[in-house]
Amino acid sequence: MTKIKLIFTIFGDLLNPKLFTEITKLSPTAFWFKGDDIANRKLGLTRQENCWEYSFDFVQTLDSDDIVSLFIKNFSLYSEDIIRYIVENDLETKLYLIVEVANKENPSLYFDKKFMDLVVKMNGEIDIDLYYID
Repeated sequence: MTKIKLIFTIFGDLLNPKLFTEITKLSPTAFWFKGDDIANRKLGLTRQENCWEYSFDFVQTLDSDDIVSLFIKNFSLYSEDIIRYIVENDLETKLYLIVEVANKENPSLYFDKKFMDLVVKMNGEIDIDLYYID
């Protein structure tokens, strides 16, 4: 069955991952600091900025709203504090939507105004990756 996953990242030089965790009341699935080594990379590559990441598990669905609603549920409660922190620290956010299409079951990718408004206020972008699984 087709499944969709969402990863929310916030990044920038002035990001304090511990403080952002306190603001959101959510533990990140990953975080790193500028200058940290990038694991599993040869050539000694390092991180270019601080980052806090929250990854939702895959949801078996044909409707992106099923995963987007989880994002809204988790982040809208403290959205005013999150937005203020983003603006005050010149931060950016990115939402990665990872779609694994199975058995030619193409999902509906739709974003309502409530979600889009929250993404824009969080200085965010959306990146969609489609993978066809046989």
